[in-house]
Amino acid sequence: MARKMATETCQDTDAFTACRLIALDKKPGCRPIGVGEVLRRIVGKAIMEVTKDDIKAAVENLQVCAGQKAGGEAAVHAMRTIYSDPDCDAVLLVDATNAFNNINRQAAIHNIRIKCPSLAMYIENLYRKPAKQFICDRHTGNSDTIESAEGTTQGDPVAMAMYAIGLLRMQDHISHEKTQVKQVAYADDLAGAGKINDLRKWWDLIQRHGPQQGYHPNAQKSILIVKPGNVEKAKECFGNLEIQINADGEKYLGAVLGTEQTKETFVKSRVEGWIGEMKRLAKIAKEEPHAAYTAFTFGLKHKWKYLMRAVPNIRHLLQPIEDTIKRDFIPALSGGRNPTDLERAILELPPRMGGMGIINPCKISDTEHQNSVRLTSHLTQHILSEDQQRRMQMAQEVGASNWLTALPIKAKGFSLNKQEFVDALALRYGWHMDGLPQSCSCGSPFNTNHAMTCKTGGFVVIRHDEVRDLTAQMLREVCHDVRVEPDLLPTGGRSFTLRSVNTAEDARLDISARGFWARGQRAFFDVRIFNPMAQSNRNQDLHAAHGRHENDKIREYGERIEEVEQGTFTPLVFTTTGRMAPRAKTFYAILAQQLNFKFLINRCMVLNEHTLTTAASPR
Repeated sequence: MARKMATETCQDTDAFTACRLIALDKKPGCRPIGVGEVLRRIVGKAIMEVTKDDIKAAVENLQVCAGQKAGGEAAVHAMRTIYSDPDCDAVLLVDATNAFNNINRQAAIHNIRIKCPSLAMYIENLYRKPAKQFICDRHTGNSDTIESAEGTTQGDPVAMAMYAIGLLRMQDHISHEKTQVKQVAYADDLAGAGKINDLRKWWDLIQRHGPQQGYHPNAQKSILIVKPGNVEKAKECFGNLEIQINADGEKYLGAVLGTEQTKETFVKSRVEGWIGEMKRLAKIAKEEPHAAYTAFTFGLKHKWKYLMRAVPNIRHLLQPIEDTIKRDFIPALSGGRNPTDLERAILELPPRMGGMGIINPCKISDTEHQNSVRLTSHLTQHILSEDQQRRMQMAQEVGASNWLTALPIKAKGFSLNKQEFVDALALRYGWHMDGLPQSCSCGSPFNTNHAMTCKTGGFVVIRHDEVRDLTAQMLREVCHDVRVEPDLLPTGGRSFTLRSVNTAEDARLDISARGFWARGQRAFFDVRIFNPMAQSNRNQDLHAAHGRHENDKIREYGERIEEVEQGTFTPLVFTTTGRMAPRAKTFYAILAQQLNFKFLINRCMVLNEHTLTTAASPR
């Protein structure tokens, strides 16, 4: 049944999607849980087990609720690290109104079809039509039926994955590329960190694009955690909104962000609650020690472990819990025996090593936090700087570091002055560059990435023309009739098999040369240099992006050159960091061989001429 629902369109799913509706008290508010029947949960879990890798690949680091190991902990570590950065002014924690029940189903299904096709058919079978949900009053026996037409069904095993993928489109609209805000989402808990003005732009984009996907930001429950020196600026920027501005800190995903004092207050309040639970458990242990011990080992201690893993340096704050365990809980379990220090140390050990697994929270808190940081380091790094990860990939490409390894020979143009070298490093690593204008002539905010993409500013044209002219100069050494921007022959109304072929009468390519690939045949070349950090390229693997740009050029000119010009066409595709696409790499390798061959011939001719001259001269 799971296989059928995951691969075929199923019409009669009413009985499968119908379920009992349970209302949980949120204090205040009500959380409607459409738990679903056992069969639906089994099928959902089976499908999640098979598609989990596809789901994680679809959401990448934008959502950490889709099966990533310790995703919540990674989000907390990342936001704490970003907040501690001197360049960060604040962290904005966004709360959504009734998020899971409001997500736009049609938009979510559309997004899943594109981002995670292996899950799409099952989601469509479940959520294409409204599901019947039954409400029963246990006091009167009266029942009623409502239809669930929007949102996910809370309790459905695939609900979290559906929600995570369903919001990817909104997260693309509010990405770091467009806002300079570093963000992470754990389901509907959205957090962004950066400059205050950038955070306001980020919030405005959420308000603009969120409702289209069913994400309705709630300003009253959203919190802006600012550093003490930025409070007035935050009030000025967010003053017209109902967002809470907090200079101390706030709870975030079961942990806390902010000052040390706020951290201590938060942890102490949690510890007080757990001490009360331990004392109640100790009372139960006097009558039912086995049940109390099981409740401790399988339940209560894991609440503490999450806090230890998510919040650093809280060992001293957990001492009251250890005191309660040693003074109340262990004696209740052992019939009144007060353990010695050695006995307490033995009881801390896991059962397989002779102990009971009654942990000492003070001893393990630092280790638990360090383990969490190590476990989530890969995911945390992606959250911290998606751009930096991309730039490292670009810097590792073949050819991207040649300017660093080449000798600074001025005669060859390989020597960079101080400013050029500093600027090149800034472009390589995405660092801030001094002296840039606030805005581009096109009207957009100006930064290094915009400078590499915008055609109005002139940088795109300059780098393109430099490569074109240098290539033409080298071709003149080994070919005949080399032309820059040659006009193409008219097509004469000829039809082509591809609709993408450029049939314009005034079409031109960058370079043509006769005799490069074959004697007497004209070869045409066209240069394209693309920025991997541009929005149209950043979601693609670098190798795939090279192939796409090569194919775009071939579809545009290849058939016309072969049929009309009777020549050959080669796209010369580069990244802004200097890597060549496969066809360009082949072309320049052969060009280098021909240049080297010509150099050797010229060298031999000079040596022969010198030898003949020497032999003919009188002694």
